[in-house]
Amino acid sequence: MNGEPTTTQTSAARQTTAREFLSVVFRRKWIILGLFGIATLTVLVLLLTSTTEFVSSGHLLVKRGEQESALGATRDMGSWEEELATESQVITSWTLQQRAQALLDADRAAPKLRLVAAAVDVKVIGQSNVVEIAYVDRNSMKARRACQAIMDAYVQYRTNSDVMPYPKAFFEGELGRVAAEIDSVSRLRRDYAENENVVDVTEQKRNGLSLEQSLERDRSDAMANLADENAGLRVMTALRDNPETDIPVAGTGFLNEEALRDLKRSMIQQETRIAQLRERYRDDAPELMDARSTLETMKTLLKREVEQRLKLAQAKVQGLQARIASLDRQIVKTQGDLAALPSKERRVNELDQQLSVLRMRYLDLVKNSDQAMVTEQTSRRVTVVVLSPASAGRVRNTRDYVRLALAPALALLVGIGLAFFVDGLDTRLRTAGDVEDTLDLPVLASLTERKR
Repeated sequence: MNGEPTTTQTSAARQTTAREFLSVVFRRKWIILGLFGIATLTVLVLLLTSTTEFVSSGHLLVKRGEQESALGATRDMGSWEEELATESQVITSWTLQQRAQALLDADRAAPKLRLVAAAVDVKVIGQSNVVEIAYVDRNSMKARRACQAIMDAYVQYRTNSDVMPYPKAFFEGELGRVAAEIDSVSRLRRDYAENENVVDVTEQKRNGLSLEQSLERDRSDAMANLADENAGLRVMTALRDNPETDIPVAGTGFLNEEALRDLKRSMIQQETRIAQLRERYRDDAPELMDARSTLETMKTLLKREVEQRLKLAQAKVQGLQARIASLDRQIVKTQGDLAALPSKERRVNELDQQLSVLRMRYLDLVKNSDQAMVTEQTSRRVTVVVLSPASAGRVRNTRDYVRLALAPALALLVGIGLAFFVDGLDTRLRTAGDVEDTLDLPVLASLTERKR
């Protein structure tokens, strides 16, 4: 009973001393130094073999949607994932890299820089339309220049491809061709109008019909006058052939029938006087001879007057006939012109229709050309907004020496723990403390420590 408390007090008082701790450390020092050396060597190798890389990045806001037509500003919108995934592929495409390389090569003052496709990184910021473009290089300035060149090339590409360009060659070609056709048809119509004497077909038709009616009316009047003159001519012819023929009361007045009637009346009176004288005198009486001489003189005067009147009547008839012939020719010509007007009108209408169609098409082309130019300018809204330019190159693989130093320190702690673990597996007794721990009894004798 009295011995048990003594044993308990001895066990409670038994603790590991610093000397024993150090003895274990020194006894297993190769384990500790080995782990520490391996960790230190690994850290040194990583420090010496790793190179410092700089990354430069910028942010772009991509406007979504593609223009449907050069004549309108409407856009075709696709899904968010589809369009931004497409934009990411465009940024990393070979074509865009060639554009960026051309921008870099154009800068003669800066040193040469060759882009590396694997160094380009593109990612979308969250669920937005913001795209981050990054470029990695060992040189900070090169990383920034390359990133800015890629961003500029992408902005130029989107600016030029987002809006359909003005089809200048098409409109210039079509406008020139239509203008040439208009000139050709106009020249053809002008030559046809000059050769065919066509000015205003409707007015010419109206004037032709009016002229034809006037000519027909003049011809009718001339025919009536000719009939009257032919009647007078027949009377004069009959009077010439037979002086005893009576002169009609009605006449045209041109032959002065009244004078002939007076002369004819005087002849009748003279013949009556001769008849009366023959009753009173012999045939050879002077009075009868004078009366007969006077009658012969009157007959001669009548004959001469009839001859003159006959010539005048014949001249007037010939004049009327010539006038009628002229009127007939004019009527025939007018009728021919009127008959040719429908074909001329049809030809002129065809040329005018061609000119109208060509002019309308020319105006449509001009209108569409202006609309395309307006659409190109007004719909050229900023497709890509540069939210932030290429930043200065920042180190991507920063050397954190504090964290690197933790590896050897942790290796040292692990080595110490492993040393105690290995030493605990060794069951050999080396000191009095080992004996006391094993026997759980106090040992008064001292043992000389033995090296393993």
